[in-house]
Amino acid sequence: MASTARATAQKRVPKGKVKSHELEHESGRLIYSYEFVVPGKSGIDEVNVDAMTGAVVDVTHESPKTEKHEAEKEKKETTTTH
Repeated sequence: MASTARATAQKRVPKGKVKSHELEHESGRLIYSYEFVVPGKSGIDEVNVDAMTGAVVDVTHESPKTEKHEAEKEKKETTTTH
């Protein structure tokens, strides 16, 4: 399913290169989250694909500032839960 989810996400950002990906729980569902770097575009495009259905559930663009804030937030959450 992961390779299918990646192909689905890639279709939403055809010129992007996967920067990172993870399987995570978000809003009560299990999703594959893919972050893409797009040549000539700052920040990242994030595509979330439902791990059970294979449907795209969210596509967002994060500016470099937003991306930095998200990374700090995730680091904090990881630190406090372990």
